[in-house]
Amino acid sequence: MTVITVQYDGGSSGSGPLTFGQDNMILCIRRDDPDQINKQAVWPVPPGAGLPEVLAVLRQLAERHESLRTRFPSDGPGGGTRQVVHAAGSFRVTLVEAGPEGELDALGPGGGLPDPVHPADPGRPAGPAGRGGLPLRRGRRRHLPAV
Repeated sequence: MTVITVQYDGGSSGSGPLTFGQDNMILCIRRDDPDQINKQAVWPVPPGAGLPEVLAVLRQLAERHESLRTRFPSDGPGGGTRQVVHAAGSFRVTLVEAGPEGELDALGPGGGLPDPVHPADPGRPAGPAGRGGLPLRRGRRRHLPAV
């Protein structure tokens, strides 16, 4: 298994109060089990797309979508929670060798994520909120799973 760090720079940053929807989701994250609220998806990687192209697309997603660069730090006990959008940062992509065709299913519901049922951390350090893996078959990208 190999982990690659991808740097991004979305250009804009800021902070402010939570929206009603964000406040509700943070309540769910703190109250519910991860398997009840984490959503998973697996997207096909276009044939012929190399690792540099796949990583570039992931970087562009982080740069274009502020929600992927937003964290929700708490102001401490009794304090509120606010949203903070980071202009720049990094995220990690885990490369997982999937082996023969049938082994992709054996990677579990996350399709290659090391821990697909891991609790979210709303106040995490800057970086995209999702987690992803990149299963490889004979060194070639086939799918992109994300939580």
